[in-house]
Amino acid sequence: NGSKIICTKLSTTSAARPSSSGGSQMSLEIDETLKKLDHMEQKANDLELSVQNIDKKRRKLNNEEVPLFHGGDRAGDYKKLKVECGKTGEQLMQLLESLDQMECTEGQTEQRRRRKQVANKLNTVLDKNDKIIEKLTLAIKSAS
Repeated sequence: NGSKIICTKLSTTSAARPSSSGGSQMSLEIDETLKKLDHMEQKANDLELSVQNIDKKRRKLNNEEVPLFHGGDRAGDYKKLKVECGKTGEQLMQLLESLDQMECTEGQTEQRRRRKQVANKLNTVLDKNDKIIEKLTLAIKSAS
């Protein structure tokens, strides 16, 4: 999509200047970037669990037999799950956008590696979510 993620690098003079905590300013920047990436990865893991739970509910609905005089709306149940998937997909896209706004220079190899790892994780979860939405759409059509 033409966007780049860049991690800013401090100059050598500011990197050599110790911070109040005793470490260099550069290591603080690196630590903050890695903390942000860890936080994003944790959110990705949480959203992956959410996607898995939605898929479990979908499979449970598929496997349940509907009683002859059942007053429930199976298509409605599938639609609720589809809305949940839509919300999860939106959260995943927001995380990807936040990740896309991170800036890393070529010298920050660890941050670039971690950013790529998190981006791959988010894309994998987003793909799973999209597949579930497709299955739910078919289930809604067949239940109607």
